[in-house]
Amino acid sequence: MLCIQKGFPWPHVCAAFTMADEMLQGCKGKPLTYAIMLYKEKCSQYLKSLSEKNLNIFTTHFFSSFMQHYSLMQFVFMQNREKLTIRLSQSVETSEPPLAFKEGKEVDIYEYEQKIKQIEVLEKQCEDERLNSEKEAKQDKERRIQEIEEKLEQLEVPLEREQLVELINDIAASHLSVTSASLQSQILKTRDEVTFMLEKTIVPRPAALGIPPRYKTKSSLGKHPKSAKDAPKQRSSSKLRK
Repeated sequence: MLCIQKGFPWPHVCAAFTMADEMLQGCKGKPLTYAIMLYKEKCSQYLKSLSEKNLNIFTTHFFSSFMQHYSLMQFVFMQNREKLTIRLSQSVETSEPPLAFKEGKEVDIYEYEQKIKQIEVLEKQCEDERLNSEKEAKQDKERRIQEIEEKLEQLEVPLEREQLVELINDIAASHLSVTSASLQSQILKTRDEVTFMLEKTIVPRPAALGIPPRYKTKSSLGKHPKSAKDAPKQRSSSKLRK
């Protein structure tokens, strides 16, 4: 860098760099007196490659830097230092292998399908929760029936009026509870079906996929009665009286 700043020609820059590298390699583990003698030999050797003026400039800089910190240079290059190894554990997530060209999709179609899949995942979660609730309701029903059966076994015939009324109330309450849970499950099922159906319909559908699917209601609609126009006309024949 010094040689370039001082305006050395490029051949002189290369010669100065080679001379400095040879001094660095030749002085490792050697005393300062040996370094001075070696530099004197190098000056005689490179005097033809460097002009006297440029050699004096380089010598002044070399002695004010390299020779001035010679002991530090020997310590750095001759002492075995502990190796510093940096270890880092980092997880790398590789991308999925690309699809074949025949199976490739446009970006808008891929994003549309991903949104539909997310809605279907939520729909499946709601369905699982509803099925779990139905399972718990069924278990509760069986428990109530078992309690009523145990109570019937403990009763002695003939029954008193109060016992009979209490038994009827228990059976009616059990029946109402089961019926209420069943109706609630059906209502939630219908609500979820309509909600997720609307969410799928709201998602913008790419034109390349064509017309969106039509959802049909599961409830059967009764047939409308025929109108008066569609009713068959009765033909009347008039007889002429003689």
